[in-house]
Amino acid sequence: MKSMTFATAVGLLALVFGAASACSTQAPATAGSETNWLSACSSDSDCHVGQCVCGVCSTECSESTSCGGEFDTCASRGTAAFGALCGSQTVMTGACLTGCGNGRSCAAGSTCIGTACVPSHVGTGGFGASSFSNFTDEINAGPDGDGGTQQPSGVCLPQALPVDASGQVTCQIVEVSTSSETCDAEGLNPVSDLSIAPLMVLLRARSLCDAPSTPACSAFSFCGVPELSGPTLDACLSTGDLASPGWCYVDPVAGIGVPSLTASCPSTEQQLLRLKLPTGRANAHTLITCQSQTSEPASPPKSNPGAIGDPCVPLDESKPDFSSFDETEVNVETNAPDCGGNVCLAANFRGRVSCPYGQPSDPATGGVQSGLTPDQECFLPGTTAIAANAVTVPVNPQLVTRRAADVVTCSCRCDGPDMNATYCTCPSGFVCQNLVPSALSTASNAIAGSYCIKDGTQVTNPTRIAATVCDQGPPSNCGDPHPDGK
Repeated sequence: MKSMTFATAVGLLALVFGAASACSTQAPATAGSETNWLSACSSDSDCHVGQCVCGVCSTECSESTSCGGEFDTCASRGTAAFGALCGSQTVMTGACLTGCGNGRSCAAGSTCIGTACVPSHVGTGGFGASSFSNFTDEINAGPDGDGGTQQPSGVCLPQALPVDASGQVTCQIVEVSTSSETCDAEGLNPVSDLSIAPLMVLLRARSLCDAPSTPACSAFSFCGVPELSGPTLDACLSTGDLASPGWCYVDPVAGIGVPSLTASCPSTEQQLLRLKLPTGRANAHTLITCQSQTSEPASPPKSNPGAIGDPCVPLDESKPDFSSFDETEVNVETNAPDCGGNVCLAANFRGRVSCPYGQPSDPATGGVQSGLTPDQECFLPGTTAIAANAVTVPVNPQLVTRRAADVVTCSCRCDGPDMNATYCTCPSGFVCQNLVPSALSTASNAIAGSYCIKDGTQVTNPTRIAATVCDQGPPSNCGDPHPDGK
């Protein structure tokens, strides 16, 4: 999916990149050009530069070809970076990425694997990558890793683990070992090949196998350690002993487990993993692989998605550090899942669809104001109102005259500069409005043009939109504070 934001001002039209889609690491646009290197893609047509290589916009390369500019390193097949990017992909010979190592670090949103920076939304970024769709790390990896701090009560974690709407931790704990024992032993269970792929990438990237004085990666077996349940889970979440192999996750801030368990953890590691592992397994490493909150759908699937005017939630809102859209902007998200692959259009809309009243900032720190009740906070769309799902930045309230139901809807491009394109016909009650003039974008064939919007929502001067904001009051003037929560 691609999300492009276009700002308008009196007497001036300029292209800007606002919040990119949840699976995008777009570089800033410059005057007269557009770049979406390493943006997420599903086909070459999604890329305005390069081609779609293993789900991101890059350029295919091989050891005998070179990569230029900022993306100067060829991550060829067989390297750790290529494995992180492409997994079992065997068609591509390599991908151009930014080099790292030897004092050269990766930019925000990328993880250094081997000698190349891999976008964290497709790679195996460790703790700290919770705003991307997956992460994998070694638990208590020591000074060279970031997998938590060992305490008598368990392993203190530097970030919260993702928790789904039912309270289930969406992670697997896997013991990797050269032991000849099978995964049928007590406290172990088989692991799918899909889960093994990112674990193998991490092992190679950390030189834990296929490196001098280490076992061959092919010698390892991968066995899952079960999450505890029932009375053993209750004991684990209190101060009881762990009688059998397994694990539980403690996060008192989110209401999971007793606060005394994290009392000895550092102030920056107020989550805890309590686990009991099988003993006596050779060359054992304990790894964790998680599916983070942002991979959760922005809203429940629809029986007939994509109708013009249907409500949608832009994927930007699945990021906890995304604050707000702005009423001077038009955000066009193509291939939107809420809209059956069509466009989710936010036209001169302020705030977040999923949080009408926003959440205030602390004037002293600039962060979210403390002491808010759940109804005064914002949470990721489609999730429960618990701390693990909280939006981590201040959010602007919506404008009463530009409510999401009217101006953030499924749409389609009804006119544009490309004479060969196929354009839609707006249904009754909608008008075809020029929202992205071709002067704003060099990607005129893909984005520029007119879109179907509800008749009566046209804006001629976004700086003169009525400034009345949604206010919880009482009385609340914009309805449910969490309109799509569970």
